[in-house]
Amino acid sequence: MSKKLMLLIVGYATILYLTVANAAEFKLVNGDIIIGTLADANEDGLIVAKEAGGFSSRIPWAKLSQETLKVVAENPKYKQFAEPFIDVPLEVRAKALEKRKPKPVQIQMPPKLDLPDSKASFFSTLKTPIGIAFLLIIYIANLYAAFEVAVYKRRPTAIVCGISALLPILGPSLFAAVPAAMHHESSETQMQTYEGGGHMPTGAETAVASTLSVAKPAQAESKSLQPKVYNRGEYTFNRRFFETQFPGFFRVVLVEPEKNMVIIIKTGRSSLIAKRISRISANEVHLVLHKSGKEMPVSFGDITQVEIAYESAVEK
Repeated sequence: MSKKLMLLIVGYATILYLTVANAAEFKLVNGDIIIGTLADANEDGLIVAKEAGGFSSRIPWAKLSQETLKVVAENPKYKQFAEPFIDVPLEVRAKALEKRKPKPVQIQMPPKLDLPDSKASFFSTLKTPIGIAFLLIIYIANLYAAFEVAVYKRRPTAIVCGISALLPILGPSLFAAVPAAMHHESSETQMQTYEGGGHMPTGAETAVASTLSVAKPAQAESKSLQPKVYNRGEYTFNRRFFETQFPGFFRVVLVEPEKNMVIIIKTGRSSLIAKRISRISANEVHLVLHKSGKEMPVSFGDITQVEIAYESAVEK
């Protein structure tokens, strides 16, 4: 029992000695002094274990003197808390600022682009990509115009387009200025056209024929004309069909027996009664209606039936 008591006394005395030996003075800015050891510290302040016993309240760092702050900063554990509150001399601060002084920024001017010549001519602008594209568009339009002129003037398309390719703009203009070429049918075609009751047109009839392809009335043996029905499938309805089967209906003034007869043309949508045929083209026939006298075009593709009948039978 006495040995245990002696050990406790010796231990307490050792702790007391170490505490007294490590005791320090913590000076405050208001002049107060706290003697003890540093028990704990954080960013809000520190706590001192007093020599007399007990602990002080947490003392803010701003209330400690510079001397105390420097002593606490020597401890690596608490240096980060005390160092911001230590006043740095102006000389030291100036040297630190010089070390932190940023390097001067060197501004490099970008290279300047050469401005286009303000005195550039119109032809020099054609060398640019936009100018080349503009010329290409004009050239294509020139060839298209040449094609249209060739069709309108009934000239060989290859010749007109070829000359226009060599002479842009000038070529189409020249061909547009010349008269249109007359359309001449071959003798073989004429013989086929007026086959079956037609006649070869005289020189006077050829001169009177218009560019709208008004069919040439044929002096057929019209006495043989009788009422008849022509159905699609049995006959092909085209220009040759009408010119060979109904040559007498192309006259402006009808004679016997066409004078007393009418043409009935049926399509998928309607039925037309015509007194005569005014003109005909490669794709359609133009009819003069029986009662109104108006001209009505009918496409060959729409015709399903053609009938020749007496006018008196239709009026009934």
